[in-house]
Amino acid sequence: MEHHTKPWYRQFWPWFVISIPASSVVVGTVLLSFALTTKDSLVRSDYYKAGRMINEQLAQQRAAGAAHLRASLHWLSDVNQLVVTLDGRPPTWPGHLELELNHPTLAAQDRRWQLQRTGETTYAAPVDASPPQGRRHIRLYPPDHVWLLDARLELDLANQPSLIAPARPGPNLDG
Repeated sequence: MEHHTKPWYRQFWPWFVISIPASSVVVGTVLLSFALTTKDSLVRSDYYKAGRMINEQLAQQRAAGAAHLRASLHWLSDVNQLVVTLDGRPPTWPGHLELELNHPTLAAQDRRWQLQRTGETTYAAPVDASPPQGRRHIRLYPPDHVWLLDARLELDLANQPSLIAPARPGPNLDG
């Protein structure tokens, strides 16, 4: 009685066992090439300088709180305009404000506008894109940086306005 067995390279199990480390090598090579060819997105490239300015920002936030400043954002798609209504008693009513909407992790989605004063307490800027959605870090301040409204909000500007209130400042670290 003769027993014919196939050579090893014609059987299933050796190839199955070989395929596991082979697929690991392929996946590892793809991930390595991806890691080497793409650039990490730093949301703030000047993070060291920003860290050193924390006391100044806290003072600006305290100034906004002392002036009882609040702002509401309205995205008017029909006229392609972003309108900010400012409530409170700022030291002066500036001719324009700076507004930053920063994505937490994707710097490419950060937006910045210079809002021109259009009324007693309203500021507006033209917009050309759809309103940003999702979590954003919002900063609103005058050109002289006397005060700062700083908030992290979940935005849905297409459907409802968003309110920016002054953050509760931490302890006085000015010395």
